[in-house]
Amino acid sequence: MSDLTVFDSRLENEKETRCKIAQWLDSEGYHRGLHGFCKHNKGLPTVPNVMVRPTHSHKKGSRALMVTATHVLDVSIQEPYKGSFWEVDNTYEYTTREQLKDMLDKLVYLDTTAWDDLHLLPEQEKEKEEEETADA
Repeated sequence: MSDLTVFDSRLENEKETRCKIAQWLDSEGYHRGLHGFCKHNKGLPTVPNVMVRPTHSHKKGSRALMVTATHVLDVSIQEPYKGSFWEVDNTYEYTTREQLKDMLDKLVYLDTTAWDDLHLLPEQEKEKEEEETADA
């Protein structure tokens, strides 16, 4: 019989799950940590998670994505950090890794599609317009 209690066994399973999440996030190219400079964790939920660093914050302050085995928590804190607490802005549920990847891609990276054509030279711009007109 094992020396581990049910509680100890479940804690060990949580550690393994966090390690699997961290390995998958690393393999997909996500960076761990937070966007910003807050050094405290007051207000953060105490759930087993791996923190992912987004490329931006929608508030003047810090932001992170907490990936658990079933959810992604979008958390942020406003400056000044000393008198502020972290808040859960949104919670997203996922059931597959593909859903998680799609969700993280939307949450981690800023949407820049409005600027996709900015690098085109004027003659390239004209060619693109002609192609779109021909397709219509």
